[in-house]
Amino acid sequence: MSDHPAQVSITLDGRPHSVPAGRSLAAALIATEHPVTRHDRAGRPRAPYCGMGVCFDCAVTVDGTPLVRACQEPVRAGMRVDTGRAGGPDPRDRVGRSDLRDDTGREDV
Repeated sequence: MSDHPAQVSITLDGRPHSVPAGRSLAAALIATEHPVTRHDRAGRPRAPYCGMGVCFDCAVTVDGTPLVRACQEPVRAGMRVDTGRAGGPDPRDRVGRSDLRDDTGREDV
């Protein structure tokens, strides 16, 4: 048995990457050493935070579907992932501003 997990190819912001199979997309993105999934409205980088689908900091566009929580999405060969860094769609543009507030009502993105 190999010490290295099987790899699958995904496209991240228009560039091919080989990532470990059988993991969440968030874990696969971290393995690419480019864990930033989006930038908030102030331009600050965001990355997977809670790991259980609550915070939306890992929201990306997958195969044209916006607001996919990378921590909840299994990685699969051929998936196209867009974080908005390459000038493609940015998931935050599809969320109403009221949806981006924390439980105190403060806008956090």
